[in-house]
Amino acid sequence: MKKILSFLLICCSLSFFCSCEDIVGGPCEYVDIEGVATITSISDPDAGGTVEVLFDFTPNDPEASNDYLFPDWSDTGRNLTVGSGQNPTAEWVEEHEIIVESTLTCIRKEIITGTCTPVIFSFPDLEPTEAE
Repeated sequence: MKKILSFLLICCSLSFFCSCEDIVGGPCEYVDIEGVATITSISDPDAGGTVEVLFDFTPNDPEASNDYLFPDWSDTGRNLTVGSGQNPTAEWVEEHEIIVESTLTCIRKEIITGTCTPVIFSFPDLEPTEAE
């Protein structure tokens, strides 16, 4: 009985030192599909000064969408977010000269390992952003 109890205590101690990132979801890897995002709308600021910025993604390679791992994940009507997924402030949008019909370099990222968000859109020319 003492051996079993000792074994359980050792296992519990080892699990305490494990990184949760390694257990839940783990590190995720994505395949990149380069393209452009065309801004389709910017809402009026809400009471907190944030705006909803919507865009449509177009891959640089017109055939790329035929090979999407997540073809049901639409490239249109996407929401540009900043930080940990919030809508940007109107001031941030103005500082980055984002207006309706402007285009931004954009990368559609599709997950190939891990359990993170299946598809994200990133904007390499802006501060760290992602889109839902």
